[in-house]
Amino acid sequence: MKKIFLIILFLIFLLNISACGINTTIISTYEVVFKIGNQETKIVLNEGESLSIKDERVPSLPIETGYEYYWNKDIKTINSSMTLTALKKGKTYTVTVDPNGGFMDETRFLVTYGEIPNIAIPTSTSKASDFAFYMLDGVEFDLNKEWNIDHDVTLKAFYKEGTDWSDIYE
Repeated sequence: MKKIFLIILFLIFLLNISACGINTTIISTYEVVFKIGNQETKIVLNEGESLSIKDERVPSLPIETGYEYYWNKDIKTINSSMTLTALKKGKTYTVTVDPNGGFMDETRFLVTYGEIPNIAIPTSTSKASDFAFYMLDGVEFDLNKEWNIDHDVTLKAFYKEGTDWSDIYE
């Protein structure tokens, strides 16, 4: 009899809870962490809520000469906790080479900001001269340094007097 009484009491308790309108729905939340360098921004989202890049809560990506920043993941749909990290890559620019009387198969090259450029050297059309250097805006240009120019350019080839070896082999 005690068991029946306890069961009836339990059922009455359950009926009272549902009749009182207590909401027993559990809403899941997600934490989204945005990392830019050493800085972190945390945003808590409710289940089904999403973010767009234009959302005022999303931190702006940095602006830096020669580089573009982007998030390592797509943030259109958030359905779990995640960390997004800002990554950067060098922008690409076009270098046109003026062989200045020399010969080259290609005269246009793509270079990436912050990287060592891979630009071919022209072949002199004169047997008595060799390629010496490129010039940019009247200054000798060093091809062994990281590219740090944030626009398209034209390099002009210059030559030095070389040895005419044709006399030796005739």
